[in-house]
Amino acid sequence: MKLGRYKRYKKSNLSLLDEIPFHWEVNRIKDESSVKGRVGWKALKSSEYVKSGYFFLSTPNIKYTEIDYKNVNYITKERYLESPEIMLQNGDVLLVKDGSTLGIVNIIKNLPSQGTVNSSIAVLRYKKQNSKYNFYLLKSYLIQDIINQKKEGMGVPHLFQKDINNFPVLIPPSQEQIRISNFLDDQTQKIDKKIICLGKKRKKYEELKISLINESVTLGINKKTELKTAGIDWISRIPKHWKLARINGLFKQRNEKVSDKYYPPLSVTKKGIVPQLKNAAKTKHGDNRRKVLINDFVINSRSDRKGSSGLSNYKGSVSVINIVLSPNDKVFGRYYHYLFRSNVFTEEFYKQGQGIVDDLWSTKFSSMKIIEVCQPPMEEQIAISDYLDVKTSKIDVIVDNIHKQIESLKELRKTLINDVVTGKIKVS
Repeated sequence: MKLGRYKRYKKSNLSLLDEIPFHWEVNRIKDESSVKGRVGWKALKSSEYVKSGYFFLSTPNIKYTEIDYKNVNYITKERYLESPEIMLQNGDVLLVKDGSTLGIVNIIKNLPSQGTVNSSIAVLRYKKQNSKYNFYLLKSYLIQDIINQKKEGMGVPHLFQKDINNFPVLIPPSQEQIRISNFLDDQTQKIDKKIICLGKKRKKYEELKISLINESVTLGINKKTELKTAGIDWISRIPKHWKLARINGLFKQRNEKVSDKYYPPLSVTKKGIVPQLKNAAKTKHGDNRRKVLINDFVINSRSDRKGSSGLSNYKGSVSVINIVLSPNDKVFGRYYHYLFRSNVFTEEFYKQGQGIVDDLWSTKFSSMKIIEVCQPPMEEQIAISDYLDVKTSKIDVIVDNIHKQIESLKELRKTLINDVVTGKIKVS
């Protein structure tokens, strides 16, 4: 197919779109389709879910490129029949209208069995218009910008059905709608294949980095070094000349309480310790924070923040859910930065925790301090750190470049969809 511009355009009378092809029309969704949603939950409780029956889609099932029919809940026939207006059919367009994924759109195709949706999803069923074309229209910048303007809610964002009904519909002739949707199917599939390929490539480099760190901090970087059994659960072998030491033999807990007025707030992230953003939520009592000095090691004790830790390059303060460690003279900070952030140590650290549920599971210093860790000679700690600095930085550059390529392809996908369904580009 060839791409170009239409010969003639006219004003669209839409605030977010100046012009449309001369032979296109503009209408509203409510005139071209039905918009249905579950009216509340009709007292439906999770205890009513059954092992098999009629599938019940919720927002996590509406993915960006597909619908997940496997990880679903099921309801009884009685519950399914009480809302006939949202019994799903092939060609139905689903729009998430509640929550953090508000605005995600997908279309029902190859329906595996009978099912319905929860109250966070709107079902759009077009009367005469091509569903696939309108699926792409809803994904366009035009409609997504309108969604961002209309969504309401202080806590959980929400889109009202009356607003969806008034979304504009651009209407090319029916054959042109089919041509557009076929073109976008073909082009977006090609882009998605490239994105998937790059995603796999990125994952391999990320796994290589993890493996490199795990191996280097426990086995060293000299492949010819003789090894011995470590005798601890999370490390099988270490170099014969290395020692093992408990954490409290290498670090002391820094437990001094300070005010964020004099010790700027820091955030403990999976990328390390960084200054807290100005608009980030702060504790009500700024004097109830833990003091952090440069070269201290900070680790978040909560399992829901797993992997959030690092060597601090800043003087400041952190919330009390973090453990702050002050190193002694047997410690080279960057080596333990890599060791403590390795996934083998991370698993051991959180294994020592306690809690009622996963989100409240945490590890205290009293449990952490007795964990045995590697203690290479100081010159090897430095050599391993320098080696990992070089190797991981190279991998990080590659991963960052792959990430940029993926984001560029995603942007190309969005722009292509928008320009074709709004008539900026003619498919012929």
